[in-house]
Amino acid sequence: MAPFSTRRVVITGLGVVAPNGIGKQAFWEACIAGRSGVRRITQFDANTLPTQIAGEVRDFDAGALGLTGEEQLHMDRNTQFAIASANLALEDAGLSNVLTAEERTRLGVYMGTAMASSEEGKGLEAPYC
Repeated sequence: MAPFSTRRVVITGLGVVAPNGIGKQAFWEACIAGRSGVRRITQFDANTLPTQIAGEVRDFDAGALGLTGEEQLHMDRNTQFAIASANLALEDAGLSNVLTAEERTRLGVYMGTAMASSEEGKGLEAPYC
């Protein structure tokens, strides 16, 4: 295989769900203003932990970001973040509700995340965490 691929990739849309901004514009404005999303933890009681700050996504409205009631009920929070950011990227690209079945099979997604869901490991013993 050649060291460099000749296939071209085009980035058509960006979707961001981050502690310092939801949506491309809010995130960018926070970044250039130097606003951090790291604050005191609110998602659970962190009083017994040595560190009580983290980058939490606050004010996340899954319904407003295109998730159905069923998706909100059955998906963990991080999966909801992933679906919401994909929806934002499709919207940013102008592709919401316009893709054909064939186009959907040719679509790719690149996703970055800083931490997998900690909710999924609740109640598990050490070997499975």
